[in-house]
Amino acid sequence: MSTADWLFHGGTIHVGAPGQGSTGALAVTGNRIAALGDEAIALRGPRTEVVDLAGGALLPGFQDAHIHAIVGGLQQLGCDLAGVHHLHDYRKAIRDFSDAQRNHFAFGSLLAAGVPLAMGSDWLVSSPDPLWGIHVAVNRTAPHADPHAQDEHAQTVPLLAGEAVDVRTAVGAYTLGAARANRLDAETGSLEAGKLADLVVLDRDPFAVPATELSSVQVRATFVDGQPVYAAG
Repeated sequence: MSTADWLFHGGTIHVGAPGQGSTGALAVTGNRIAALGDEAIALRGPRTEVVDLAGGALLPGFQDAHIHAIVGGLQQLGCDLAGVHHLHDYRKAIRDFSDAQRNHFAFGSLLAAGVPLAMGSDWLVSSPDPLWGIHVAVNRTAPHADPHAQDEHAQTVPLLAGEAVDVRTAVGAYTLGAARANRLDAETGSLEAGKLADLVVLDRDPFAVPATELSSVQVRATFVDGQPVYAAG
């Protein structure tokens, strides 16, 4: 039996597959997830690189499903920003349009109708940070550090609060849901044996922190195809 190249343990590992919760260890061999739980621990060898999650969390790598639905695009044409030059006026115009349409980022309604959710950032229009996107989907308020939304209204008044989703739904939309939209769900999007080892290490467990702190969860490391591509300095 070959040993693992990487072993992750010491925190909560969220599998992200339907009907599966979390585990305490994950092993990577080559560019694939080799095993989870006790089977992963058994693959530790003398050359295995061990990553202590230090009480944080390991999740499937976030993906950005940047999709413009035709109807959604046409609806945005109804929000006329011509002649608007100040940030306050931009927000008022968009808020008034949202209040009139009652379908601005209608995640809750889509979910209730049985629509599979896939989320993305629309970068450069908005921040590419998926944790900010998760924060907004759950709280319907701006991330605390968003430099463009430091006013009290953006920070404290939910936009269409009834359209909020829970953390598990939002995380799933940024992982397996986005992978499905990108036609990659057979290979990525969840932490299952045999799938590509696209992983993100977080300093805290997004399922355990207060919802209002989701945007402050930090990425400690990112792995693509079983190789580290980012580590926090």
